[in-house]
Amino acid sequence: MSRIVFTTLLLAALCCEAAHAKKLDVMTQPFEVEVDLDPTGHVTATRPMVKLPDELRQLVASTVITWQFQPFQKNGQPVAVTTWLRTRFHYFKQPRQSRVFKELLYVGNGPYIESRSMRFPHGFLSHGIDAIFVMQATVEPDGSIDHIRNIRSVTSLGKPASEQANDVAADIATWKARPVIADGAPIATRVTISRAFVVDDDFLMHFRVNFWDTEPFKPASDSPDQSFAPIQMPGTELATPSDALVVKNARQAPTE
Repeated sequence: MSRIVFTTLLLAALCCEAAHAKKLDVMTQPFEVEVDLDPTGHVTATRPMVKLPDELRQLVASTVITWQFQPFQKNGQPVAVTTWLRTRFHYFKQPRQSRVFKELLYVGNGPYIESRSMRFPHGFLSHGIDAIFVMQATVEPDGSIDHIRNIRSVTSLGKPASEQANDVAADIATWKARPVIADGAPIATRVTISRAFVVDDDFLMHFRVNFWDTEPFKPASDSPDQSFAPIQMPGTELATPSDALVVKNARQAPTE
């Protein structure tokens, strides 16, 4: 994402918030920061994957360097690791203050998936059907993505979506990723990939994670079991809890 695109998204979010509320409290879309961790779980280097103004780049560096992770273990031994953190900027005002504060929030971590634009699932666009899919997959050491399956889907009024989920899986299989590096070697990582297909783009600007229980979305009539599928913002790719690095002290992004 270029500096212009990222800044445009930020300004659009700020203007939208200002138009609807006196209190400023807005978050940007998530973005990745590549980090190196030493065997003790300390961050030794940060590299944002988007072009940022100098002030924001400094905020990323000064914040992430303070985060402490549980040491990553390989064959029972702590090792150095390179991974990608998913983060968001949070802009807000304190009560009775005019100054705008900003902070970096932690969303999660995992491989860096070089996602591409996706085709709208077959038959949904022409019929005005919105859909959200959570897929589970494996990022292999060579950067390929396989073992893809749909673990949760919601659609407008609960319309069936198993055929469309297959379309989404086929698109994801064409993506490439940068795998997590542990002790100098790439490793396989299980990930969840959440994608939304919404006819009205303006609606997508105001998405919150509680979309699962919000009109007009309902669990697809042929969706897999909903009970174990993770809740995450559409448009994110994160390592599953069993494969994700655990951060001890980062300020977490809210779930809605």
